[in-house]
Amino acid sequence: MNSFFRKLFISCLLLFVLCGCGKPSLEAGDYNTETSILNEGAFKSQIIDTSFISESFICESYTVTDSGYEYILSNFDQGKNLYFINVSAEGKVIYSGDLVLPISDKDGKVIFSDICKDLILQPYEFITNSIDYYGFSFNDDGSFSGYCNLYASLSERDQNGSVTGFYKVQWSADGKCISIVECTEEVEFEDYHTVRSLSDGANYSIASSGVSRVDAEGNYLSKYFDFINSDMVALGFEVIAVRDDDSFSGIYKDAVGNTVLACFNRNADGFFNRTAILLACTDLDISLMEDIYNYNIYHKDFRITVYDYSDRAISGTPQEAWDLLKSDIEGGLSPDIILNSTGYDKDFISTLCADDRLSELSDVIYKDSELKGISFSDKASELFYEKDKIYAVVPSYSYDTVLGQAGPFDVTSSWDISAFSSFTSTLPEYKYAFDNDTQVTFIQKILFYDGYDYVDYRNGTASFDSEGFTSLLNYASTLPADISAINLLRNSESYQGGALIAGDWIRIGDIHLDATKFCQGQYIDIGFPSDSNPSGVISADCSFMVMSGNANTNECWTIIRRYLTSEYQTDYTLSIPVTAEGYAAWKENVYPTAWKPEDFVYTLDGVEYTVFSPNEDEAAYIVSKIEKCDKMAFSDYYVEQIVMDYAAQFFEGTISAEQAAQSIDRDVEAYLNS
Repeated sequence: MNSFFRKLFISCLLLFVLCGCGKPSLEAGDYNTETSILNEGAFKSQIIDTSFISESFICESYTVTDSGYEYILSNFDQGKNLYFINVSAEGKVIYSGDLVLPISDKDGKVIFSDICKDLILQPYEFITNSIDYYGFSFNDDGSFSGYCNLYASLSERDQNGSVTGFYKVQWSADGKCISIVECTEEVEFEDYHTVRSLSDGANYSIASSGVSRVDAEGNYLSKYFDFINSDMVALGFEVIAVRDDDSFSGIYKDAVGNTVLACFNRNADGFFNRTAILLACTDLDISLMEDIYNYNIYHKDFRITVYDYSDRAISGTPQEAWDLLKSDIEGGLSPDIILNSTGYDKDFISTLCADDRLSELSDVIYKDSELKGISFSDKASELFYEKDKIYAVVPSYSYDTVLGQAGPFDVTSSWDISAFSSFTSTLPEYKYAFDNDTQVTFIQKILFYDGYDYVDYRNGTASFDSEGFTSLLNYASTLPADISAINLLRNSESYQGGALIAGDWIRIGDIHLDATKFCQGQYIDIGFPSDSNPSGVISADCSFMVMSGNANTNECWTIIRRYLTSEYQTDYTLSIPVTAEGYAAWKENVYPTAWKPEDFVYTLDGVEYTVFSPNEDEAAYIVSKIEKCDKMAFSDYYVEQIVMDYAAQFFEGTISAEQAAQSIDRDVEAYLNS
C-alpha cells in the first residue's frame, strides 16, 4: 500500500462534523440508481454482550428457522461457556445471553444443575477434566438440542477413578435447559459450515467491506451489500446464515472489539433514513475504515458506503483493483467518490473529463473558508493542481530514483540504456547492478520508471520492440529467477564500488543515509537509465475524485477536503505534502526521526564508518532533484501482466528477446484499443 495509507490518520473529528457553511456548491444532478448499491438493502446491527469472550469466538452452530436465525457461540480460548442468540428475520433479538448449561465447571469442579437430579453421576463430587457441548440441531419454533460429553475424575490425584458421561440436552427458544438424558448409542454429527449454499449453487463472498452474492464459478451476481451502512467497521464476518436472496444474518467483531449482530434485508423499509455517499476504492485499509466509521457516527443525514474493488482483484493488488474499477465506471457505474490508492491516473481522468463525468474542484478549493489562503507547491501545481483544471485531490506524493557513486557516474555522463549496458558488462559475475534484484523485480523497475517510454495511451501504440528494451530484457535474463538464490551483498565488501540503489525515500535524511552508506561516500542521483529521459519519478500516493451528475457532490467535498487542511498537510512524515505550507514544513525536517540529530555509525567488514547528517548543500541537492523531476511513475496492471508473460517465456528460452518485444507490442496495442 502507498505511504498515504501507511500514515496514521489522526485528523480531528470536528472536520467531519462541520457542515456546509462557507463552501460553495458543486453542480448537482440525479443519482444514478440503476448502477448504485443503494437499492440492495441495508443492515440493522446491534452490539451483543459477550463478556465471557476474551478476544475471539467460534460459532459452535447456527441455523435459519421459520422464525429467524439462531447462533451458539463459545470462547475460542476456553469453550466452557456458551452464548445463545435468537433473532427474528427482521433483526429483532428475541434472546441474547449465556446459554444455561445443565453441567458446568466452577473452580475446577463439576457442577450439576437441579435438572440433573435423575442422572447417575449427579450425587458425587468430581474434578473437571473436560465438559464439551456440540452437535446442535434446531427446531422451527426456536427450541434446540445438543450433546454434552463429560470427562471427570473423583479427585485430582485419583486419575484411575475417571468417569465419563454422554448426554442429550434440550433447550427452549430463550436458552433455558428443558431436559437432559443419558445417551447409550453413538451419534453422528453433520459437518458445520459457516456459509449456507443456495439452491441454485450460488453462495456469498465474505469480505472486509461486506458481502456479495456469487455463483458456483465465483462470478459476482450482485454488487456489494452495503455492510458499512451498519455504522460499524466490519473486519469480516465470523459467521453468516443465509435465508434467501433477500435476507441473511451475520456476526462479526468491530474495530473496537465489540461483538456485533447484523441482519440484512433487501429493500427493507425503516432501516435507514440517511442519504448514502458511495465511495468506490481500490483498497480499504483499517485506517480508512476507521475514518468511515467515525464519519457515519457523527453524521445523521449522510453515511459513507464502500465498494472495495481489492476484494474482487484476483491478485489482491490495488493495481488490478484500479483496472476493475475503471472498467466498471466506463460501463456506467457512477460512485459519488472515487479513491485511487495506486496514484494519479492522468489519462483516465482526461477520459472522464471529456465526457463531463468529473467535478472540477478549483472553485470549491480556493473559496473554502477552512482552506483560506491555500496555495500549492510548484511541483504539485505542475503535476496535479493546474488552476481551473483540478479534477482530483492528491494529498501527497513520493519520489523514487536511482543513486550511484559520484566517481563512476559523472554528472555530465550520458545515462541511456547503452551506458547502462556498458556499466553492467564491467560487473563481476557475483555482482548485480541493483541489490537483491530478480528477473521479475528488474522488469517491474523498467515499467515503473520507463513505462511511458514504451506505452502511448493517446495514440494507442506500444514500442517495446526496440534495441533499448531488448537490451534491458537480455540483462534481466542474467539475474536470479528467485530471491532465495541471490547472494546478499549489502553488508559485504564486494558490494562496494559502483553499485546502484533504487527505491522511494520520504525524508532527505533517509536518502543521504542510504546513499552514503551503500555508495561508500559521495553519491549522485542519476535516475533510471532511459533513451529519452533518465530520471527519478514522481508518484501520487493516492487521489480522490468526485463524479458529477449526482445529488450529493457538496457533501462529497466535505468528506475529502480535510486532506488539504493546514493541520493535515503540516503533519506529514511519510510523504511529500502538496500545499506550499506543508511542503515548507517538510523541507525543514531533513533528518529521519530515528537518528536526529546524531550522526549515524555503522560497521562494514569490521570497519566502523560514520554517516554525517546532511549539510545544507547536500539537502539542497536532494530537494533540487525532486523539484526538477517531471517524470511520472508508470502503473498499469494489464500492461505489466502482458510484459511479464512474454518476459517469462524469454527467460525459459522458448522465444527470443526480439520475439518477446514484438508480442508485447501486439498485445498491449490490442489492450489499448479494445
